[in-house]
Amino acid sequence: MEFYHKNFQRLREGRGLTLAEIGDALQVAKQTVQKWDKGKVRPHIKRVREIARLMRCSVYDISDIQPEPGDPCFVASGETKDMLLSAIIAHWEMLDGAEQAQVAGLVNRLLKEKRPAADAGAGLPQQDA
Repeated sequence: MEFYHKNFQRLREGRGLTLAEIGDALQVAKQTVQKWDKGKVRPHIKRVREIARLMRCSVYDISDIQPEPGDPCFVASGETKDMLLSAIIAHWEMLDGAEQAQVAGLVNRLLKEKRPAADAGAGLPQQDA
């Protein structure tokens, strides 16, 4: 699992949260949060989910783990969408054809859900499986 400590730090500071406040809320030492903040250690996956809930962000904003039911929505903000799109672009070539088709299908479905019916034909081209 990757933990995006710079994103964590930026989001934490943007929300005006101190290391101590996050530590208190998650019942961990301030020094532990400081290590996350500086990228010296990664929190456990369970903690990443708790951090996302506390900071009202997506798990995608601060890590590469998959969201689960109950996790904050991974398409809630423009910032999250930009990060998700960047991750897709960065990893596209590593995906095989079937995986590319799966990602393209998911993106198309999400676009159709968010767009009025008249525009529903547009989106990413379908990949040949």
